[in-house]
Amino acid sequence: MKVEYVNPFINSLLEVLETMAEVKASPGKPRVKEGDACSGDVTGFIHMKGEDVECTLAISFSEPAMKHIASKMLGEEVEELDNDVIDLAGEITNMVTGGAKKVLWQSGFNFDLSQPTFEKGNDYKPPHLENCKVIAIDFNTDEGAFSIEASMKDTRQRAQLRE
Repeated sequence: MKVEYVNPFINSLLEVLETMAEVKASPGKPRVKEGDACSGDVTGFIHMKGEDVECTLAISFSEPAMKHIASKMLGEEVEELDNDVIDLAGEITNMVTGGAKKVLWQSGFNFDLSQPTFEKGNDYKPPHLENCKVIAIDFNTDEGAFSIEASMKDTRQRAQLRE
């Protein structure tokens, strides 16, 4: 997966958090993910597929970060990771993917989005694409950390190689 494919997800995530929750986040450097499990306490996951591309995205929030973001978005203090907060992780994932999809579409990629899923627990293993590197980026906020993970297959490259 090329790092430039990850940038639309990073930019969309930063925009969603700042616009919807007034939360500023600082991204770390992209890295190839080691291991299968997410590091956060609640994770939103979405699968995207089209004729030319297939990709996955997981956003994994620590409990303090998710509570803070949810409190800001819902306008009330969130004290536990209840079903509404876990659903919100899926909605954030959906909004981020929608923003990234627009940018990637402008670059020639067209794909459909699945329904986001969300999981509670730091042992969740997102079903990223097989035989693809997963790029991970850690983010810090004043209230906690979270990360994004993405895998992507650009099938146009393979089609061009066959021609």
